[in-house]
Amino acid sequence: MELLINKTPKILIIDDNISVVGFISEILVSHGAKVMSALDGKKGLVKAKANNFDLIILDVMMEGLNGIEVCKKLKKDNTTNNIPVIFITVRDDDKTIIEAFNAGGVDYITKPIRKHEFLARVRTHLNLKEINMQLVLEKEKAVVANKFKDSFLANMSHEIRTPMNSIVGFSELLQMPDINKQMIDDYTKIIISNSEYLLKILNDIIEISKIDAGAVEIEYINCSPNKLFNEIFVSFENQIIRIEKTNLKLIIDIPDENVNTIISTDPTRLRQIISNLIGNAIKFTDKGYVKFGYKIVSENSEQPMLNIFVEDTGVGIEKNKIENIFDRFVQADKTINRDFGGAGLGLSITRGLIKLLGGGIRVESEFGKGTAFYINLPFVEKEKEKEKAIEENNNNEHHFWKGKTILIADDVKMVCVFLKTILKSTQIKMLFAEDGNKTLEIYEKHKNEIDLVLLDLIMPGLNGFEIAKTIRQQDRKLPIIAQTAVALSTTRKQALEAGCNKCIFKPLKINELFDILEEYLDK
Repeated sequence: MELLINKTPKILIIDDNISVVGFISEILVSHGAKVMSALDGKKGLVKAKANNFDLIILDVMMEGLNGIEVCKKLKKDNTTNNIPVIFITVRDDDKTIIEAFNAGGVDYITKPIRKHEFLARVRTHLNLKEINMQLVLEKEKAVVANKFKDSFLANMSHEIRTPMNSIVGFSELLQMPDINKQMIDDYTKIIISNSEYLLKILNDIIEISKIDAGAVEIEYINCSPNKLFNEIFVSFENQIIRIEKTNLKLIIDIPDENVNTIISTDPTRLRQIISNLIGNAIKFTDKGYVKFGYKIVSENSEQPMLNIFVEDTGVGIEKNKIENIFDRFVQADKTINRDFGGAGLGLSITRGLIKLLGGGIRVESEFGKGTAFYINLPFVEKEKEKEKAIEENNNNEHHFWKGKTILIADDVKMVCVFLKTILKSTQIKMLFAEDGNKTLEIYEKHKNEIDLVLLDLIMPGLNGFEIAKTIRQQDRKLPIIAQTAVALSTTRKQALEAGCNKCIFKPLKINELFDILEEYLDK
C-alpha cells in the first residue's frame, strides 16, 4: 500500500547509525517514497533547507547536534518549520519524550522499529500534512475572496449611488418654478438614462443570484443563427451611432451557406451572451473595430458546435489579469472600472450562462491592442432538409407508433432534445432518464409498458453495459438499442455481449434510427 495516493512523498532521514538509515530507507522506498538521508544533524539541516520535504525522521541521540537541537532549529526556520518531524530513539523516558514534543516533534517512536506500526504512523502524518496544506490554501482563498467581495461592494455602492444621485437631483430640479420646456426635456432624458443604467445593474445582480441558485431556466427552441446575429448587429450598430463613436466600426462575419440553417438552443440566453461580450467590447474600444460572428462545426463530430467569436481593437487586458476577468468581484483594472463604469458582473454572468448551455469560453488579449473571446456551444442542428425528411418519415404509416413506449437513457440533454423533436410526430410515448440509476428506476416502474430501450453506454452512475445486463435478468425479449460516441468495434461487441440487440454510433442518423424503430416496434 502506497504512503500517499497520487503523490510520491519526499522523506529525509537524519540518523548517525547507517544500519538504521538503510533499514528505514528500504521500508519507505518499497512503499512509494523518495528518500534522502544525513548521518549528522548539521548535514541534515542543510538538506532540509535545500529540499521541500514532506516528512523528517529524526534520531534523538546523535553526536554533535542532537535531534532535539536539530528540531528546534528546523522549527525556527521559515523554510522548514512546516515539515512534520517524527523522532526515533532507544530512549523512552518521560523527560526525553516531553522534550521532543516541546521541540516541535509530531510523534515519537522507540527502537527497535516495528515495521507496520512505523508505516502507519508515517502514513498518518503525511496525510495530516496534506490536509493542513489544503486548509491553508482554502484559508488563503477565503481571504482573497473576502478582499474581492469588499472591493465589489464598494464598487456596487459607487455604481448604484451615482445614477441615483442623478435621478434624485434632476427630479428635484424638475420641481423648480422657473423651469422651461427645454430644461424639462433635458432633465427627463438624464433621469431616464440613469434609470435604465440602474435597472441593468439590478438585473445583473438578480441574474448572478439566479445562476448561483440554479434557478435559471434554459428553454430549447428552434431558431436561425443568421437571423439572430443580424438582429444583434442592427441593435449595436444603432448604439454606436447613438453614443457617437465615429472611429469605431462594427463588423459581422457569418457564413452565407448557413442562411437556411435552423438550430435548437435557447435564443434568449444566446442573445444575452453575445450582447454582453459585444457591449463590453464597445465600451472598451474607441477606434478600430468590434467584430463578431460564428461558424458551425458538425462534420466528424459527436456533437455539432456553434463556434462564436467577439474581437475588438480596444484597451486589451494585461497578461497577469486575464485569468481573473470572469470573477464577479474583480475587474481587470479598477481605474478602467471608474473610467468606463459597470459593476463587473457581465463576464461572470456570461460564463455562467455558457456553462448552463453546456459550452466553454476562452479569452486571448494583448494589452493596448485588443481582446478576443471564443465560445463553443453545443446545439441540435436541424436544417430545412432534415425537417422535410422528418415530416416525410412521420407521414409514413410505419412511423406512427401511438400506444408504444420507449425509454431513452442519455445524460446529454441535447441528445434528448433532438430525439424528442424528431419523434414527436410519431405519437410515441417517451420516458427520459439522465443517469444509470434513474434508468433502472424508471424501468422497474414502467417495465410492463416499455416496448424498447434506447440506451447510452456511458452515463453517470451505472453505465449502459451494467443496465443492459440487469434488464436482461428480468426480460429476455425487450429490445435494447445501445447508442454511444465510442465508435469502436470492441464497444459494439461489449454491448451485444451485455444483452443489447443493436449498437449504433453517435451522431445519430435519423433514417437509421427510424429503420431500427420500425424493425422492433412494428412486430
